[in-house]
Parts: sequence; structure tokens; C-alpha cells
Amino acid sequence: MPGVGKAFAPCAISSFFEPIGAVSDEPLKRGARGGGFVIDKGVYVEVEVSESDRASIKTLLNGEEHDSFVARRVVKKMMELKGDVYHVVVRQRVDAPIGAGCGTSGASAVAVGLAAARALRLPLTYLGVGRIAHVSEVECGTGLGTVIGVMTGGVGLVVEPGAPGIGVVDRLLVDDD
Repeated sequence: MPGVGKAFAPCAISSFFEPIGAVSDEPLKRGARGGGFVIDKGVYVEVEVSESDRASIKTLLNGEEHDSFVARRVVKKMMELKGDVYHVVVRQRVDAPIGAGCGTSGASAVAVGLAAARALRLPLTYLGVGRIAHVSEVECGTGLGTVIGVMTGGVGLVVEPGAPGIGVVDRLLVDDD
């Protein structure tokens, strides 16, 4: 029986990047080379799944109904994996500026993916959730490498583009301060 899942993902700020989207038509291999850093602020998500005779997804952002199309795409892909239809409510609280280059859509994709996998009781790994989040972001046109940065953490350099497990990230060793 499906239930409720909760998750958090930090936001990530890209300091520089080079889009590499034309290299492949395969979304898992698209992305960008570049560098940036993960911040403390991020996206808190609760996904509630209930039985239904038809699929429906309701998304709320900071307490108000909002068309969070990346979140819907992630949930839709996960329902397809589950092979069933549900009524899903996605509640997101974003504590970073939206649309200001803080990677909120990538953080949202990761947090929604983690929470939905738990709520749907899908046997996915962290890498599997990351790949769904990455493809969803690429298909929605909201990001090219934020997901892999969010999932790696710290101060990172994406040296080869692509989804988690395909792209390559190196991290700089820096002090917490």
C-alpha cells in the first residue's frame, strides 16, 4: 500500500558551465561541464500517495497550488515504473530564491524523486532516483547538470556531463568555513 515519503535536497549554484546537450540525443548523456557549489538552503518535500482509479498529480509550492512541472514529470515517471495509477500530492517548501540561479528545480527533482520512491515503495537506489531526476530536468528544459551536483555535494567540478552514474564529478577539498 502506498503512503507518504519525505526528503530534502540542497540547492546548488553553478559558477560556470559549458552546455554539452548537442553531444547526445539520449537525455542520460546530456548535460554540462562546469563547476559550482551546494548551499545549505534547499527543497523540503512531502509526497502523499493514495489509491485511485485514475492518475492525478497535485503540486503545492510553499503552501500554494502551483504547476511544478518538473515535480510532476518525476512523479509520472515513477508511477510508470510502479505500473499503476495513484492520486499524488506533492508538497514542496523551497527556502532558496526560485528563478535566481540557485538550482531549485534540480533540488526539487532530487527531493521529489526520493520522497516519491519512498511513498510508492519503489525499490530504487540513490543513483536510480538521480537518473530519473536528471532526465526529468533535461526533458523539461530546466537544467543540464544541477542534479549531479546536488547529489554529489560540496564544491564540485563536472568534468564529464550526464546523469548520476554517467557524468563524472570531482570535488574540491575545502574547509567548511
